[in-house]
Amino acid sequence: MKEGYYKEYSYIYDNIYSNKNYKKEFDFILKYLKRFSPKSKTILDLGCGTGSYTQYFAKKNYQITGVDISKSMIDIAKKKIRNKKNVSFVVKDIRKLKLKKKFDIVVSLFDVLSFLKYKNDANTFFKNLNMHLKKNGIAIFDFWNQSAVEKLKPLKRTKIIKKSGFKYIKSSNPVWFKEKKIIKVHFSIKIVNKKDKVMKNLQGKHYMKYYNTKYIEKLAKKNKLKIMKFLTLSGPKIKKDSWSVLAILRKN
Repeated sequence: MKEGYYKEYSYIYDNIYSNKNYKKEFDFILKYLKRFSPKSKTILDLGCGTGSYTQYFAKKNYQITGVDISKSMIDIAKKKIRNKKNVSFVVKDIRKLKLKKKFDIVVSLFDVLSFLKYKNDANTFFKNLNMHLKKNGIAIFDFWNQSAVEKLKPLKRTKIIKKSGFKYIKSSNPVWFKEKKIIKVHFSIKIVNKKDKVMKNLQGKHYMKYYNTKYIEKLAKKNKLKIMKFLTLSGPKIKKDSWSVLAILRKN
C-alpha cells in the first residue's frame, strides 16, 4: 500500500477497530512478559500502527520504540502518546530495519507477520528479531493459524461499526491461494453519515499469509531463537479454530 492510501486509512483506522479491546490484550501479554522477562526496560514495537498497544507499554514506563511503514499512522500514534519522554518512533519498513541498538523485548502485534507477503519475508522477520534483541531477550508476536484457516475457511464478511455519529461499513472479499498459504483480501470501507449518505468509499487490498507452529519453530531455530510458548490472546490453549496464535520466544 502506498502512503497516500495509508493517509486516508489512518484517520479511520482506530474507529474501525474501536471494538477491539487492546487494553485487555495488553494486560494478558504483560503477564507473560513479566513472567519471562521481569527486569526488562526496553521494548521495540514492530508494526506499531497508530500506537494502540504502544501507549499501554509507555504507561508502564518501558522505554519503547515504535516502528511502522506509514508516517500517517506514526503521526496519529504521536498524538495519542503525547508528553511521554520514554517513547520514540521510526518510520520504516520493518523488513529493512537496522537500528544501532538492542532491546530487552521485541513485540509485533495484531498479526503483523501475516501481512508480510513475499517468500522470504518471514525469515527476514525472524532475522530482525534476533538482530534487535539482547542476549536472552524476549520476542512476542502473533500470526494467522493454518489449522483455523483451513477449518473455518476465508469467507466474505461485513462488519458495521458505529462511532462518533458515523457508520463504518467494512466489507472483505478474500481470494484463497491454498497452495501458497496466502489470502488476497479485497476490501471496501464505506463511511456513512446520520442521513445514510455515503461520505467516502475507500477500497484496497492486502495479503495475509498463514503459518503452522512447526514452521514457526523451524524459522526460530534457524535464527537462534527458542520457542518458549504458543498460546492465544484469549487463553493458553490453542484450538483448531483459534484464528490467531501468539508466540513467545527467547534469544539464545
